[in-house]
Amino acid sequence: MSIPQNQVVVGGIYLTATNQLRKVTQIRADKGKRKRVSYLCKSANYPNRPFEIAHTKASPPLLSTFARACTRRTR
Repeated sequence: MSIPQNQVVVGGIYLTATNQLRKVTQIRADKGKRKRVSYLCKSANYPNRPFEIAHTKASPPLLSTFARACTRRTR
């Protein structure tokens, strides 16, 4: 089950169905005025590991794609 797009906020940490934690670092509009989400990720199975870059800087995912992949906010 996905989360609503309006619940995605900078600084929020979200869990995916594949047990990945995603920490939102930025939400910005692209040239087409679509919202894109920059985030860091790590496995929820290894909580002591640091978050790492999860996508290319030039092409972060759309907000809708990010929200569909997340099942709930953890923080």
